[in-house]
Amino acid sequence: MKSNKTEKMSIVVALIIFLFPAVLFVMTSCTLREKGDNEVLMIDVDRGKDSYKRLLIRLIQDDIAIKENGTKHHFSDEVSVYYKEMLSDSKFFVVDINGDKKLDIGIMFPTNVLLTYYYDEDTDTLSPALDSHIYTEILGNGQVMMASSSASSSATFYEVIDISGEPITIITFFKDYMGDVIIPDETKKPYFEYSIAVEMRLPDGPDKLNTTSNRTDVTKEQWEMMKKPFDDLRKNAPKSFDYEELMAIKSSPDNMIISKYQNVNYIDSETYLKIKAAYNKLNFNVSFNTGNVEEYNLYKKQFCRLLKNEAMFTEKETGEEFYLNEYGYFSIDVDLGRYDPNNYTYYLFDINGDESPELCISDNSSFTYVISYDTESDLFTLWQKYETPYIFLMGTKKIGYSGNAKDAFFMLDEEGEYDCFLWFKTEGYRDFETQKDSCIFMVSLPQYVDQYNQDELTEHMRKQAFYDENQDLYYFRVTEKQYNSLTRSYFKAVRSAKKAIKKVEFTYEKLSGNDVFE
Repeated sequence: MKSNKTEKMSIVVALIIFLFPAVLFVMTSCTLREKGDNEVLMIDVDRGKDSYKRLLIRLIQDDIAIKENGTKHHFSDEVSVYYKEMLSDSKFFVVDINGDKKLDIGIMFPTNVLLTYYYDEDTDTLSPALDSHIYTEILGNGQVMMASSSASSSATFYEVIDISGEPITIITFFKDYMGDVIIPDETKKPYFEYSIAVEMRLPDGPDKLNTTSNRTDVTKEQWEMMKKPFDDLRKNAPKSFDYEELMAIKSSPDNMIISKYQNVNYIDSETYLKIKAAYNKLNFNVSFNTGNVEEYNLYKKQFCRLLKNEAMFTEKETGEEFYLNEYGYFSIDVDLGRYDPNNYTYYLFDINGDESPELCISDNSSFTYVISYDTESDLFTLWQKYETPYIFLMGTKKIGYSGNAKDAFFMLDEEGEYDCFLWFKTEGYRDFETQKDSCIFMVSLPQYVDQYNQDELTEHMRKQAFYDENQDLYYFRVTEKQYNSLTRSYFKAVRSAKKAIKKVEFTYEKLSGNDVFE
């Protein structure tokens, strides 16, 4: 019985492989149809495109939140400065990605990284449409298909997805290099083997793919014949538009500069004085403590082992161990062929207050990783990681944030977690009465260990505040003069930190040498 069943399955697999253009059409049509059996619903992708272009502008300007896994963040938290600088050379999409008859948005960076988002009008938020992909193409406007190619595996993958983004069908074309062969005239010729694999589930079937075929060998001619319909789809894929066309929408007459804070009233003098008193309690003093300088050569020697990938470190959250070149942005640099300890900047000082130095490694654009070393256990631990260009070091147990018209000050505990923080914002808007551009100044109260000081945040103050649910934080609108007074100590500390950190900064060459501080 089993052999008969296997034989029947093989026949089905063969039929799927050689008839899958028709199967694909049926699967795509099923996804796009309503419960009625006769009509495939189409959408006019030109209708409302300008409003989705404005969503793209809001996205890259951090004016709309991205909701993912129950939390909210912004575009600048998701991509590095390196990628933001590539936006002017990127391609942009407004297209129905998943066949739900609603337009979605996408960005294709010059590095072939594609980011796609759905828009939720009810919450005015975006959410990732597809996982971040490299070498991915959207093949249909209002259709549910995407293509991804991987040069490293010599395979091309075509997927049909349902409205939730889950695969219905995956068709993979493999082209494997098997070496060179000698042809009659005694010259070498590369030899390839060709195969196709199909994974498929019915629209009303289980959530996960039901694998109906293994990889099946085919001739080159069969491979090219079966691949051609999909290559044709790629040629007719939705057209992208460039950054210049995207930003041209800003000149549209109906595109007013609007701030969510412009209708917030200024705080009264009583509230201002309470906020001022709370700021005066904070210690903005900058100190890059060095701890016991006599031990620095020992720590430098150990950290160099880490940089040479002779020792591993442990990630606190997961307990996993990594060599440096296997982790985070270092692994990306390895893939791009640019991993070199000489390319990074190093800061050696006591950041956690334990009287021993930690090593901070930064590429000065995308990340800063902080690694501690325990001399007794001979173990390295990732104390904290900051995978954003906007975080900067401000000394022992202090970091700052500056980017996208927002600034923040963080005081840390011994584990690198937030002990206290506060945020400031400045935001431009168009004054409806004067029709002139104006600026709004917003500040938060210091927040300690995930809760406010109840004595400071009174009910009277709450009524004057703006609650930002994305940050779970209360903001207060102040005048420019009040803003400058409240933030003066912080910005003075930032200037001091930028000078003081130079004393604990090392190149890889200096870190490998015997000198400690100049």
